[in-house]
Amino acid sequence: MSSNQNLAASLRAPRTESGPRDYILDLFGSFVRDYGGWVAVADLLALLQSLGVAETSGRSALSRMKRQGEIDAVSRGSVRGYSLTDTSEQWFADGTERIMKGAPARPDDLWVLATFTVPEDVRKLRYQIRTRLGDLGFGQISGGLMIAPAAILDETVRALERADLTEYVDLWQSQHIGFMAMEDVVASAWDLPMIEAEYREYLDHAASLDANGTPDDDETAFVTYVQHIHAWRELPFIDPGIPACYVPDDWPAAEARTTFARISTELRAGAWRYFVGVAS
Repeated sequence: MSSNQNLAASLRAPRTESGPRDYILDLFGSFVRDYGGWVAVADLLALLQSLGVAETSGRSALSRMKRQGEIDAVSRGSVRGYSLTDTSEQWFADGTERIMKGAPARPDDLWVLATFTVPEDVRKLRYQIRTRLGDLGFGQISGGLMIAPAAILDETVRALERADLTEYVDLWQSQHIGFMAMEDVVASAWDLPMIEAEYREYLDHAASLDANGTPDDDETAFVTYVQHIHAWRELPFIDPGIPACYVPDDWPAAEARTTFARISTELRAGAWRYFVGVAS
């Protein structure tokens, strides 16, 4: 596996429980990139401690991420710090757009189809291709055919280029003509009950935040904001914007996205003040 394939797999690895690396990614995605792209090591460790990450765990995670090519060690004068690598920055640019601004596709949008054929001598790449496309939100039509709303086409091209997989994949824009009902195609390609359960779990999380009320200090707003982003960030990837007309009537995507935007706005100012107070 190439270094780019290793990095792509690392950045989009499934996240079940929050660990130091997850919080570091959250901090870069939510704050550091908007603060010039660099943060001092001491400040980053202090921010991680606010999130319950011990200094030793934070340092170990940073060292691993540097070895994996996710971050670069960059000093400014005598101050040691970290910034994203160019490849990670490209991944974050796409990911942040999807997480913070993504919206369901219109029902008249085209679809993007991904077909792939892998020679037997590199057959392990089949799993890597399916995983990479699945991480982007593609549904499975058949063994070598996957589908997604065409709104994510450009992002898909960049992701496959970063992972050095373009030699084996062809992408097509298409329009469904027949004969299976598109609702049935969608239900076959995506695990809709699983996606719905993830939305419901997020909405339960959001309801608990609402019950606690708006934080009255910036550090609490910061911690709550990071945890809120973490609870949401995988959802726009498991649901890449499936049109509402092809999912059940009580599909919770619109409610969840509206709730995410509202809570993020409520917490952002205090969270940003705390970050800047530490990072400056």
